[in-house]
Amino acid sequence: MSSYTPSSVKEILKEMMSISSIQMDLAIASLGMNDLDLAKKVITMEQKVNELINQLFMHASLAIRSPNDAEEFIGLFHIGNAVDAISDSAGNISELLLQDSNPFRERNSVFLLFHEFVDASVAGENSVLIGQNEQDLNLQDQFGVDIMAIKRDDEFFLGHDTEIQQGDMLYVRGPQANVVLFGELNRGRISSIDDARTLLESIEVGSIDVDVRPYERLIKKLIDNTLLMVDLAFLVHIEQEKIYQRTVGQMENTVDQNVKDFMQVILEEYKKGVITTKDMISFSSLASEIEVLADEAFKLAFGIQRTQVSELNLLHDVMEASEETVELVMVDAMSSYIGKTIRESEFETEISGKVFDVLALRRKGKLLPYPSEETIISTGDILVIKKYHDSEQLRREENRD
Repeated sequence: MSSYTPSSVKEILKEMMSISSIQMDLAIASLGMNDLDLAKKVITMEQKVNELINQLFMHASLAIRSPNDAEEFIGLFHIGNAVDAISDSAGNISELLLQDSNPFRERNSVFLLFHEFVDASVAGENSVLIGQNEQDLNLQDQFGVDIMAIKRDDEFFLGHDTEIQQGDMLYVRGPQANVVLFGELNRGRISSIDDARTLLESIEVGSIDVDVRPYERLIKKLIDNTLLMVDLAFLVHIEQEKIYQRTVGQMENTVDQNVKDFMQVILEEYKKGVITTKDMISFSSLASEIEVLADEAFKLAFGIQRTQVSELNLLHDVMEASEETVELVMVDAMSSYIGKTIRESEFETEISGKVFDVLALRRKGKLLPYPSEETIISTGDILVIKKYHDSEQLRREENRD
């Protein structure tokens, strides 16, 4: 049984959301890399989230003094339960490796196609990152990537204050081109962050030509759609407009169809002898966990009224301080984004001050998930963007504390 540690509700939720967001990406990465140690770390993180959900409930219970207090905390309980379920799904995905049931153990090329790319690289002797930590390097703001974990010998480190040493394995997430170039920077093949940034802005990103089977493309689509559902579900409680809630509802139907299509195809491939019985069971388990994740996103979007959370004005603050932040960028008549492509806007730092990733584009009342990088931005568009931890904000918070 976990012991009660006094903390604010905001701090507990922030830590839960930060851990679970990293967990989900690390769980998928553990399959792609067939990394047993990484899978074990994900499961350890699941145990930490379980402790935090208990602390959240104990803290809230001690704080309730009236029916109004109880009504306000219903929303917090709901959010906490959803985050806990996301963490559980991540742990269950990683369990596939511990059960020797990774369906991607011999074919991981599909992971090159994921919208949010995860990769690992070893800090080389000439790496400019050695002796510094992620916060000092300001990587998220300048380069749009996030170091999720650092593996040193048999130990994993989380957090932005871990100093990078030669030989460290860095697990990094972000857009594919950003992550690939960061790997070269970490290995010491690129001499500075500025040089890497210059290369990143000039590189032409085209379609990736890899040997991917039809059922692998379907599982990729299923995972991408579900992760976007989770991001939009949190956005529902920050923004007043119902379009994000409606989109989550529509995407749940899409995910349900994705699962049906995927299961039909792997059954056909099994009958042809393309995949083994073991792999068919593994794929089915993975699809089931992803579907559970989509269900939790739906519950988060529709399960409580926005007013229950907005009265505390808490979730917005939590989202801003969490490992990942989902925000809206309004493109008005004076915006410097007008006429730029999606890719160019992701590096337009005159307004945002940092690199970000465009998850969706809202145009004329419709929301377009994962728009093409060549899409031209127009007046009136709304960009749904994801940023990783804001290093400057972290410094301000630490100084204030």
